[in-house]
Amino acid sequence: MSVKRALVIELVGPAGAGKSTLSQLLSDRDRRIRSGLRIPMRRYIKWAFLLQPTFLRIHNPYRRILWKEMKRILYLHVLHELVEQEASKNDHPIVLDEGPVYMLTRLRVFGGSAIESASFESWWQAAISQWASTMDAIVWLDADNPILAQRIRTRPKPHTVKDMSDSAVYQFLARYRIAFEKVISEMTTDAGPQVMKFITHKEPVERIADLILLQSTNN
Repeated sequence: MSVKRALVIELVGPAGAGKSTLSQLLSDRDRRIRSGLRIPMRRYIKWAFLLQPTFLRIHNPYRRILWKEMKRILYLHVLHELVEQEASKNDHPIVLDEGPVYMLTRLRVFGGSAIESASFESWWQAAISQWASTMDAIVWLDADNPILAQRIRTRPKPHTVKDMSDSAVYQFLARYRIAFEKVISEMTTDAGPQVMKFITHKEPVERIADLILLQSTNN
């Protein structure tokens, strides 16, 4: 008998939107859900060698050494291999927090002019296509800027903008939203994953979890 492939869902959104809370709640509601995936170091080592030609190409034309960009590209390839393998084992849903949309968004937000090249764009389009055929759903969480700023400042987790002014925090959030919209738009151009968007200070997280679980059951 063939085993039904697992649903692959990513929780995305700016800092403070409620991704960690929702991920934990989903795991508590349904123990079959695999929330996050641990990546063995040996996979990173293997792909670090396999991606050497890609790393060389994205440095043409050379502007600077793209350490962080290479690290993010490496993560995306390693994660994709692991997700594909885990999804084929059984039909238990996989919920990603720092998944492809998150990492592709970080590439867009922080890459700057150094990633503006034909080689990088070629890699980018291949990555978008690959993940669009792998992902089943994107759960996009957001909240109003003042609420996100308060959540970022009051939680113990450190953050780049935690001690910055409201104006700086809002600009940071706006950059992320624009990048999220671009990545998700590209990933869903030709069908791709379903997008579910929630405003977390208007929609109780328990109801969001119920809707996601209902969706995963129907599929």
